[in-house]
Amino acid sequence: MRAGRAIRQAVIARLEAEVPALTGVYDRATESEVYPYVSLGPSFWNDESVECIEARSYTLQIDVWCTDGKGKPRMSWTMSRPRSTAGWIRTR
Repeated sequence: MRAGRAIRQAVIARLEAEVPALTGVYDRATESEVYPYVSLGPSFWNDESVECIEARSYTLQIDVWCTDGKGKPRMSWTMSRPRSTAGWIRTR
């Protein structure tokens, strides 16, 4: 399995387990999803390798969707800091 796919699956599993108020966590949400829910946005990686160490940095957009109290959808939060998921995924 590719590393990016494994990270996305780990994030989905962790959000489903830790945030019971969500109606779902989706890799590709549709317009019919019930609020509040999380959708995963674009992701990318950069090669951060140096002479003796192979490394990558990975960025994943996580969007939390809810309503504005009047039934209109809005994105309420986007995880943008790398430390937001510190300790979420075991790498070994």
